[in-house]
Amino acid sequence: MPLRFCCFLLTILLFSQSCSSDSAEQKELDKIVSRLQNSPKGLNPTMNLSASANMIYPLLFLPIADYNPSNLKYEAILIDELPQAIKITEGPLSGGVEFNIRLKDEAKWDDEKDITAKDYLFSIKSILHPKTNAIRYRAYLDNLAEVELDPEDEKAFTVRFKKMNIAAMELATNIPILPQHIYDPQGAMDLVTIKDLRNEEKFMALAEANPSIDSFAMAFNAPTHTREIVVGNGRYRLKEWLSDQYIRLERKENHWLSNGKSALTDAYPKEITYLLTPDNAAALSQLKAGQYDVYNNLAIQEVEDLKANESYRDAFDFYQMQLARYYFVNINSRREKLADKRVRQALSYLMDVDTIIASYEKGLGERLNSPFLSVDDQSNLKDITFNRAKADQLLAEAGWIDTNDNGILDKEINGKRTELEVDFVGTGSPLGQLISGVYKQMSAPSGVKINVVNLDQTQYKQRINNLDFDLSVGGKGQSLAPYDPYSMLHTDNVDPGEGNLSNFGNDDSNALIETIRTTTDPAIRDQAYLDLEKIMYDEQSIIFLYSPMSNIAVKQGIEGVISRKKPGFAINTFRYTEN
Repeated sequence: MPLRFCCFLLTILLFSQSCSSDSAEQKELDKIVSRLQNSPKGLNPTMNLSASANMIYPLLFLPIADYNPSNLKYEAILIDELPQAIKITEGPLSGGVEFNIRLKDEAKWDDEKDITAKDYLFSIKSILHPKTNAIRYRAYLDNLAEVELDPEDEKAFTVRFKKMNIAAMELATNIPILPQHIYDPQGAMDLVTIKDLRNEEKFMALAEANPSIDSFAMAFNAPTHTREIVVGNGRYRLKEWLSDQYIRLERKENHWLSNGKSALTDAYPKEITYLLTPDNAAALSQLKAGQYDVYNNLAIQEVEDLKANESYRDAFDFYQMQLARYYFVNINSRREKLADKRVRQALSYLMDVDTIIASYEKGLGERLNSPFLSVDDQSNLKDITFNRAKADQLLAEAGWIDTNDNGILDKEINGKRTELEVDFVGTGSPLGQLISGVYKQMSAPSGVKINVVNLDQTQYKQRINNLDFDLSVGGKGQSLAPYDPYSMLHTDNVDPGEGNLSNFGNDDSNALIETIRTTTDPAIRDQAYLDLEKIMYDEQSIIFLYSPMSNIAVKQGIEGVISRKKPGFAINTFRYTEN
């Protein structure tokens, strides 16, 4: 049975055990403790998007819809059902798409005021305001054209986009919603429209005539609305934040949502505390001392060491979950010596991925052939495993031979004798050093000379952005949303500073990428992913390595959802189990 499937069954098992409202063997936790490696700069979901803050936001702020950690399906929260995409066929937005949304009647803020369409529009405007610190989120809204409120129903509105793309529905329904009456009590954002905020000249004129518009941004950015006043619609509220020590949340009583319906909205622990511990060694000592109930991102060796100690083995249950992350090696096919796909295929056969997984991950890693993790289980492509004979055959077919007996293959390119010597650029991280070291060792007997070039982050980014490399190692994390391959794989993005580092692509792959980005039919999208994967497999412009595992320790006696969704568990679902 594939490892990913085992982990998924584990997730479902834990979910069914932890969230059965009829179980007489379980009771609610009074408190639960986990770790944050870094203290968030603030807790405003439109501005502060660090990994630490993102762990807390689902507890404080509920979007219209989100991915359920128990089954990874996109589910409605503040609405009865997910909206359907409607193509716009007339007017200035013809060719675009719109979504009609109506918030639930029972959806309310803590003060019993209704969550309304006006709150949604305010949240959009607060992101688009050029003087708020929502810079990263602002970039996601480039395709959003307008939000129209229903004059007859304060709960209803329509979101329109300039064009249909893969992220449109998730973008329309996953934006954090803030209460305008708390964050903008003077109604400053009512004085501007979305179009005003995108027209610099018009905005400046409005801001000059209405000083409250700029005053709003100053207050919105200030600690008052990122640490002191943190008001959301989630099942928990911020109780206490002691700098560099801990963040504590408390469950809201009499919330309009109840337990037992979804892992997205359950709230079993009465209190959740995150200890702020940047140092890994110190955090591991805290875990051994019993200070954590749930702890993620353990190294494989740390897990083995804990299991080897009887007291720790009896104190914790350990779980592994495949992460939505993968590692890869870009092959810069702009280089003449790497332009022949047979050379790139040979280089793939010389990459001993299984040895890397065994050495670095203790065998716990999932091979993959593309970044399309959502359809990886549908692919019938065989993993490319280390095969020196096959690599040597492909290199010979491509005309590479060792004419001067120096141990390095060579070939005449544009009238010049060129040796098959390539620079492998990385940052010198432990994993990067292992990958490049194994690769250098395994490639040398086949006449391929690998020069390992380890750089600091600044130098690395500069060389990669300038396309000054032959091979480069990298890693990418992914959300659970359908993957948009445009930046990484479309030929529009092959220039320096853009995303297609390997120079992959042709008309056929571009057409498939366009289908992936624009279709509203999941079956058509999945088939386009699979067809694109076949082209990538043949071209081997990118050597896809593996997806790693997250190692999680849970104190014995409690259970909850262990998930592929970050951070690897849903802390709001944990409860006692009394045997």
